Amino acid sequence: MPDRFIADFLVESNIVLTNESKKLSYPAPNGEYEVHISDAKASDDPDASLNMQVILHAEDIDEAEEQARPILRKFLHLLSFVTNSQFRIHRLVRLVNWTPGVERREAYFYSSAYSEPPIQALTSGLLRTVENLQKEGPNPLAEAALMWFANGVGASTMEDQFQYFWFVVETVAVGTKSAMKVTDKCQKCGGGLVCSSCGKASEHRPFGKQVIRTLFERLGFAEEVIEFFFYIRNALMHGEAREVIEEKLTARQPKFSFEKAVDFIGKAAFGAAQMAFTHGQRSVKPGQMLFPSTYVSRKMTGKFRMIIGVEGDVNDPKIEDVMMPEISLVPIGSVGSNPGSN
Repeated sequence: MPDRFIADFLVESNIVLTNESKKLSYPAPNGEYEVHISDAKASDDPDASLNMQVILHAEDIDEAEEQARPILRKFLHLLSFVTNSQFRIHRLVRLVNWTPGVERREAYFYSSAYSEPPIQALTSGLLRTVENLQKEGPNPLAEAALMWFANGVGASTMEDQFQYFWFVVETVAVGTKSAMKVTDKCQKCGGGLVCSSCGKASEHRPFGKQVIRTLFERLGFAEEVIEFFFYIRNALMHGEAREVIEEKLTARQPKFSFEKAVDFIGKAAFGAAQMAFTHGQRSVKPGQMLFPSTYVSRKMTGKFRMIIGVEGDVNDPKIEDVMMPEISLVPIGSVGSNPGSN
């Protein structure tokens, strides 16, 4: 029979409990899980406003760890819909075997996320590059491309990053498309379609998808990568989860990862934005620039396994009785390196 586990999360939200409610409990109708909600203490984390404990059943603690976050995420999606408010998982604090009657409990404790400090890289040479770009004459197309590119670099999720970088490519592709007509292509062989009556090829002004594909080709991307771009964009637009997209594409290309897709389309967006300054005629090369090893941000979190006892009734343990060790990550030496310059 599966064991019972409790996963203790900190959650960011723009609403908290009312003064009358010190704690709320929600048992799922199918009995799959319970969620217990209380206001977070300022000492827990200044960025979190709620504590949420998910109680679930799993064969072992690793399976519980794998299931807890998706369960809470789906619950928060429902809660966000009902309240028209923001809820975001901030971090998992601890995961404890919560089976009644157990005296020695297996537990995972997690540190807060550690991010590398800012890189010392901003120089006067980079400001000269900004000056050169302004002298090039930013136009409405370039300004739109730069806006979406900046959003892509700063987005907190890979899904949002992909979408924003796609907007750069689409904006530039549509804004620089040629009036030259193109032929319709055969879905099987890719050749031009010919009318069976007159023998002439069917021509028309390029559709949006065609000009986007053409820009990807101009930027030097292989056909397989372009197909992946279109598949991911279409899947995201139809509401598929990143994990589902990654699973499907990994089946086709084992080396695929969503992170790689974000980095590839980030490079495409950068190239497209360069073209936007000249309305697609050429790529500007204004001087010194910085390039990251990846557009995807990473944070390190420590996880520690412990066997603990919980004070009070072993058949009815309370999360408040679980002693929380003080955990912090301390970097040793230098991590990473400065981005390259060009």
